[in-house]
Amino acid sequence: MTAERLAWDLRPYTKLSVGLDEFFDELARMSAVSQPDSNYPPYNIIKYNDDTFAIELAVAGFDLDDIDIDLEGNHLIVSGTHKVRDTLETTYIHRGISSRNFEKTITLGNHIQVNGATMKNGMLTISLVRIVPDELKRRKISITTSE
Repeated sequence: MTAERLAWDLRPYTKLSVGLDEFFDELARMSAVSQPDSNYPPYNIIKYNDDTFAIELAVAGFDLDDIDIDLEGNHLIVSGTHKVRDTLETTYIHRGISSRNFEKTITLGNHIQVNGATMKNGMLTISLVRIVPDELKRRKISITTSE
């Protein structure tokens, strides 16, 4: 789907919102960008409750120092770069485990913060939490007369 087509499809919703232009632009951008090898490494996005999430990436074969996690605005960027470890030439009879580099970008919603990351048994888990500031939580607006 092209960005123009998505913008056209979202037109009914833009009439029902104020100040969400950036959100709709981000949706159009995400639909227009195709990430090469977007299924590598395999990953899960887990929702524990309305405010707690995790992203799991299967990164077997990567060491801790091979992986970088960066946050740029609301974009979480996870990258892995294999370093040459063996100076001896290895001959594979079958090579089914991928050793390619990767960069995966995941767009985070408003007020989603990275709470930490752990790696165990080849699984990288990035913990996320939604922290909504008090001034943005629902509140009662009192009605007064204009007299």
